[in-house]
Amino acid sequence: MRIGAREALRRGAFFLLFVLGTFGYFLTNRLGVLQVLPARIVTWPLDALVPLVPAFVVPYLLFLPYVAGTALVLFLDPSDRYYRFVWTVFAGMAAATAVFFLYPTAMDRPSLSGGDAFTSLLRLVYAADGPFDCLPSTHVFYSAVSAWHLLRLRPRARALQAASLAFVLLVWASTVLVKQHHLPDVPAGLALAAAAVLAFEIPKEVRPWRRST
Repeated sequence: MRIGAREALRRGAFFLLFVLGTFGYFLTNRLGVLQVLPARIVTWPLDALVPLVPAFVVPYLLFLPYVAGTALVLFLDPSDRYYRFVWTVFAGMAAATAVFFLYPTAMDRPSLSGGDAFTSLLRLVYAADGPFDCLPSTHVFYSAVSAWHLLRLRPRARALQAASLAFVLLVWASTVLVKQHHLPDVPAGLALAAAAVLAFEIPKEVRPWRRST
């Protein structure tokens, strides 16, 4: 079963919520670069033991087509899973943006030496993305939400489940191994994803904020 033209237009318009949610990150990141928001560095002692591994910039960047591909698969599926996905992303990123405003965080990036392909690519990432808006990690949030909705859409696809889980674990590891995040940012991103997913997965009849009075 396919979606019709009218439904495709509706879903396309609804995608603006996804874009709007993402916009908050770029706004607060830019404010951090301009030093409008005074940021703090949040670390754990174990962060001192985490090495810089430039090769992990590959899964760090492949996160983008993973999320985009998930959105496309959900867009084309006739179920309401796409709408839940967009609402989850919007709600989660709205909460993350509030945290970025009220509790700005930054990353103490290392200086990069070497001219190999991975290090050169990581330099481009550093240049394009300011070292701000660290906690919670939006890489962790987006990849966790995408994995959840993709697996809920195809619950019997065991190979897809295994590949998706392996990939998102690589993404989560990459956030700290390329020094875009400290360790606390990862569980914070997971907690945000879990809360946002739960808000739209609880059956309507038991959602206390949806009950009629």
